[in-house]
Amino acid sequence: MPEPLDLDAIKKRCDAATEGPWIEREDNDEPAWRVVWSPFPLDVCSVCPHMTHVEPNAAFIAHARTDVPALVARVRELEAERGTFAPDWKDKRIAELENELSRLGFRPFVTPHKYLGLNK
Repeated sequence: MPEPLDLDAIKKRCDAATEGPWIEREDNDEPAWRVVWSPFPLDVCSVCPHMTHVEPNAAFIAHARTDVPALVARVRELEAERGTFAPDWKDKRIAELENELSRLGFRPFVTPHKYLGLNK
């Protein structure tokens, strides 16, 4: 199972970064380079043309400034929504289904342990 996300730490890093949204474009001085700018304009970072996937990497970095806070907000929203479900919802649902089966005339079938070789 993956480690739980530290949403507070992620949000803190987002809040500490240069204000967004960021944009990605060609560098004026070096057209082979891609730069990510903030609204000031201020270089946030440059992506070297010798790397593979220069434009997609620059676009990913630029969008991270708005994507990550949006994802943190959505995760928190879903966690809050999940908290509204009763912790025993599975047991309640199983009971509902068992009652419905009983109402329809189905009877539970339990194989005795001796037939399964579990009576040791």
